[in-house]
Amino acid sequence: YKNRGDRKRPVCKKIDSLKGLPIIVPYGTPQDEIDRFLKSGFEVIISNSRPGNPYDNAVIESFHKTIKTELIYVEKFDSIEKAKNAIFEYIEMYYNTKRLHSSLGYLSPIQFEIKNC
Repeated sequence: YKNRGDRKRPVCKKIDSLKGLPIIVPYGTPQDEIDRFLKSGFEVIISNSRPGNPYDNAVIESFHKTIKTELIYVEKFDSIEKAKNAIFEYIEMYYNTKRLHSSLGYLSPIQFEIKNC
């Protein structure tokens, strides 16, 4: 936010279209920062990572690397809505159903879940 006298306005209008999405904040984030995100309309999730334990986020960081190299850096999106749809399709129609994961014994998450239920 940028200050305009006594009122604040978003730096970018695109931020408004992201409201309602979760924001992951590091463990130990001051409560006033968390409150600011909540007042702005975001859902706040506190990261499980603890100081000195970088492995808590290894799975999600691996996922971020994968989605960036397989989708985000490959495609051009005309709008945020098209990007959201493409990410949803990537996760639900490919990543969770067809893509093999080494951490799951080279099964897709769906196959792993079926096999281990």
